[in-house]
Amino acid sequence: MGIFKNKGEENKQSVIKKVIPKAILTICIIVLIVSIVYIGQYLYEIWSLKNANKELVDIYSNSPSSSQTDESGDTQMLDKFKDLYAINSDIIGWIEIPDTTINYPVVQTTDNSYYLGHNFKKEEEKAGTIFEDYRVNFVEEGLPDKTVLYGHNMESGDFFGNLHKFRELDFLKEHPVIQFDTLYDEQKWKIFACFLTNVEPSHDNGVVFDYHNNLYLPTEADFNNFYDNVMKRNFYKTDVDVKFGDDFLVLSTCSYEFYNNRFVVVARKVRDGEDDTVNTEAISENPEKYMPLAWYEVTGQKSPR
Repeated sequence: MGIFKNKGEENKQSVIKKVIPKAILTICIIVLIVSIVYIGQYLYEIWSLKNANKELVDIYSNSPSSSQTDESGDTQMLDKFKDLYAINSDIIGWIEIPDTTINYPVVQTTDNSYYLGHNFKKEEEKAGTIFEDYRVNFVEEGLPDKTVLYGHNMESGDFFGNLHKFRELDFLKEHPVIQFDTLYDEQKWKIFACFLTNVEPSHDNGVVFDYHNNLYLPTEADFNNFYDNVMKRNFYKTDVDVKFGDDFLVLSTCSYEFYNNRFVVVARKVRDGEDDTVNTEAISENPEKYMPLAWYEVTGQKSPR
């Protein structure tokens, strides 16, 4: 009798054979629905971000750019910023790079964390907005020697996500100049460096380049320390000359080759009376650029040191 299965066992196996495929199908349907909801939410967030910024771009671009001086001779705010200033008095400028998504107002507050999670209208928004380092009284003191702007590296390319386009030599050649206007002045900046750097000391034998600190470079020694460290890491060689006394624009965003590293673009302000064109034929890759040791580890390349 032991070689025969009773009807109870046969029914049980039959039920299992029917239930398991149904359970798998149900799980697949649930996963599909969750995925669709997630993708839909992501696309809506991206649409919402772009739509919100389009509103700001329209306000900015449709306003006159003239400025006036008061009776004391002090320069007043450019007209094109006045409507935006009425929305958020934290605004200190506007940055634009052609053929990228970078066309945003720039704000500044009392810390470097608030605008990581708030939009221009001060609403909670994980994408944040572009902001300047808080450690300079921009309104009263004007530009520091280094104006450092931060923005999230969004997968969609929004905010400073498109900054990574400057990893390509051809893109830099086609877009060597940044437009960064302050409340009081329209300004162009010539890019002379792009580099990758670590934040964690353990990622480069204790070496960390504090490119975002020391916003003022009062001595030639301070200037040379910053400039030499930038050029040591520079992806490129250009003939954009830089000298003590120049103002720098430093654009910083996250990069994901390894934990907590940064991609940085550095430009200098076009000097008074200087032509704003760049000799792009002179731009070439720098094969001897300094990279963090962690970069060599994740890319599998042999470190030169």
